[in-house]
Amino acid sequence: MSSDNHPFTTNNHLPPHLLLINGYYSVPRNATGKELADEFNISHQAFSERLWRGYRELVKNALLLGCSTDEMEKVAK
Repeated sequence: MSSDNHPFTTNNHLPPHLLLINGYYSVPRNATGKELADEFNISHQAFSERLWRGYRELVKNALLLGCSTDEMEKVAK
């Protein structure tokens, strides 16, 4: 996957495939946010904020499929 088209490739987002590989989404969880924050060399707060930003981008992109340009601009604000 090209990083140019991926919304989770900046320092502000966590790559979702790394969360999957490390078991963050497993039930029960194989890794905690604190453990992954340590592994990514960031604070737990930064991990939480990046995870939230990633979720927001994912939901925003999923919900905007098929929307008009005007609708997309409203959501982007």
